[in-house]
Amino acid sequence: MSLAEVSVPRLLFALLRQRFTGTLHVQQPPPYLGERTVWFRGGMPVYTDWSAPDEVLGRVLITMRLLDEERLLRALEVMAEHGGLLGQHLLSQGLLDRRRLLEGLRQQCSRKLLQLFWLRAGQVRIVPGERGEVDADLLPANVLALVLAGVGTAFDEERIAAELGPILRSGVQATPSFARYRDHFRFRPSDLPLLDALAHGSSWSQLATISEVGPRRSAQLIYALWACQMLRVQAGAPPAEAPPVHMPSATPLQSPSAAAPSPLTPPDGRPSFTSVSSPSQPPLAVAPEPEPATRPRRQTLTDTPIEDAAASAARAGRPKSSQAPVAPEGLLEAFEQELSALEAKVAAGAHAFDLFDLQTDATKRDVRRAWGELSRKFHPDAQRSQGRDYLRERVGAVFAALSEAQQILNDADERAALKEKIERGEHEATKDGKDATAQAHAVFQSELLAKEGDKLLRVNRFDRALERFLEASRYNPEEPDIQAAIAWCEYQVSGKGPDASRLAHARLTEIIEVAPRLARAQYFLGFVLVDQGNPAAAIDAFGKAAQLDPRLIDAQRQQRALKVRLGRPVESVARPSSRQERRGLKGLFGRKK
Repeated sequence: MSLAEVSVPRLLFALLRQRFTGTLHVQQPPPYLGERTVWFRGGMPVYTDWSAPDEVLGRVLITMRLLDEERLLRALEVMAEHGGLLGQHLLSQGLLDRRRLLEGLRQQCSRKLLQLFWLRAGQVRIVPGERGEVDADLLPANVLALVLAGVGTAFDEERIAAELGPILRSGVQATPSFARYRDHFRFRPSDLPLLDALAHGSSWSQLATISEVGPRRSAQLIYALWACQMLRVQAGAPPAEAPPVHMPSATPLQSPSAAAPSPLTPPDGRPSFTSVSSPSQPPLAVAPEPEPATRPRRQTLTDTPIEDAAASAARAGRPKSSQAPVAPEGLLEAFEQELSALEAKVAAGAHAFDLFDLQTDATKRDVRRAWGELSRKFHPDAQRSQGRDYLRERVGAVFAALSEAQQILNDADERAALKEKIERGEHEATKDGKDATAQAHAVFQSELLAKEGDKLLRVNRFDRALERFLEASRYNPEEPDIQAAIAWCEYQVSGKGPDASRLAHARLTEIIEVAPRLARAQYFLGFVLVDQGNPAAAIDAFGKAAQLDPRLIDAQRQQRALKVRLGRPVESVARPSSRQERRGLKGLFGRKK
């Protein structure tokens, strides 16, 4: 496959879309000439041996604040004496745990892959199949964020115009699928006006006038969405959606030619390759809609932003209002680095002392001092006044973990127990491999997403609600209430055919067996039974739902309506006693014992 025909952004998205597992081989230009490999799993890169002296692992770990210079030097001294890999020495000396190492390796892989976007010519060889050459627990890179960062690094207006041709001058609009994957790209806050314009339909010339980012960034956004097949041309213009890339079968493509592509130096001094004219399109291939990331659309704690080696990092998230205060760029970058470091700690299951950056012999005064500083900086309500409102969700997740850690450290018994476990090396020895802080964060994230799903359910937006509940289940997969909501939403978006109703019936029945007092599962089951033509069973289901949760007024209404339809006697609705009315919501929880 030639990079003159299929650009790196399009190739990466094609591999993502087809859940490719295998290796991609490409020639690296001088001064580090040679064939390099990128390992993929499920469509996402997990490792590369691309030579990049500026992206060595130690430097990446220090930038992410997962390691300090003193510990790095200790590991490098042993490495210089005995050889081997830095990561192995960090683990063997207890200077870094594996989870943090994996986060660093993912960030290093993403940074190295940014250099591939300078390639304009040369052959790539794609070999499907897992060969076991890399560790199975390597974390995948976020492909959509990588595409946006790479386009922002290596693509200027001239290069984009050469590939898009008349499309760049046409009216364009983001496809409906873009709304689902928008947050995976990690757009900058300044991109918000352009994205809103693209959602309603705009053009390159119009985008360049509505924002201070200029024509280059406008063209980069158009190209990134086009390469990821999330852009279409408005009526009367040539087709805009990038045709899917034809991927190879199990037989590898021909090996690349021995000659390396000739280098070309772009304005910032990075290596690039000979420019080519607008390529002819490769054969088309139909593929299913992609799932661009293994973690939620929302910013997740295991996804750290990809640092642009030529400019500032591609911003994670977006501001909720263009009128919000704007923080100075330098301060904003410093804050996001601190936030990313804390997110990585939480994702790695760090214990409370580690989150507060305290030794296990820290006093209560040390805890109060650390908590005062962290809570002042990372309280969600403080973000808007600092021009960081678009980070509120990420900050909220971190703040929840910090609050849980503060409670542990403020309790003398819990602090002593945690210290003892740490000294024995057992602080992560729980049933699911996470400590209390990581568990609290997972529950918090799950509840936030489930609440969003409930709001969407109330307005019958079942498709969007399903996305939220599926994401919530990744944090808390054993929660029956979330599983019931998923079964109900999937049934609603399925067309409600006989097969779909049988599946929904079976899944809700299984959930009820596990959680017999889950009122919502009974409520959803009642509607499924009505669709199956079984009103008698539906009456029982609605009745159980109303009995389990008296606040489910609609369950009572549905039960009464079905009884009227079947000619059954309808009981009058019992009124609570005056004493019960005075008790208000307390009556829901019973008498205090």
